[in-house]
Amino acid sequence: LLYGESGCGKTTLLNILAGLIPFDNGAVLVGGKRYEKQVSKEAVRPFVGYITQDPHFVDYLTVEDNLRLCSVDDEAVSLLLQRFEMERVRDHFPGTLSGGEKQRLAIMQALLAGKDVLILDEPTNDLDIATLTVLENFLQGFAGPVITVSHDRYFLDKVASKILAFENGEDREFFGNYTDYLDEKAFRQSSAAISQKKE
Repeated sequence: LLYGESGCGKTTLLNILAGLIPFDNGAVLVGGKRYEKQVSKEAVRPFVGYITQDPHFVDYLTVEDNLRLCSVDDEAVSLLLQRFEMERVRDHFPGTLSGGEKQRLAIMQALLAGKDVLILDEPTNDLDIATLTVLENFLQGFAGPVITVSHDRYFLDKVASKILAFENGEDREFFGNYTDYLDEKAFRQSSAAISQKKE
């Protein structure tokens, strides 16, 4: 989980990791190769599935055909359409879908692509409870790392086990879920206030 105030650079960091934008300093390691200035999109694509807040699809293909671009496994495609309750729109075009349906399609594409790492930018936007439960269950069983930005506290408590917090211009690692992180943060602030009062 990436945590921080709006505008602190969470989505920018995700875009850097996905190879979409250059960065000023540091390096990114992908598949044992070090990248400076910008990660190669071609290097990232085999490993990383990226679900953005504004997903893009092939508009002239149906929902089912968009999924088949990610996998030729008919059984896997049918299973996901069923699990995400998208069977009734399998022959529709992406432009006709609601916001929640587009988000579900983007999630299914990432799941079918069989990536080693999933990057999710606000994945719970526009999702109903049933779809959210399916997503949570999948992520809990996903073997690789999942990097996510979300304002959904319940979702974060279910799926996050490590938090990278951007606070006061610094980043800090915390192991645990979001509620644990907030409790620890409140304890630190309380301790700091007591210490300052004593001084």
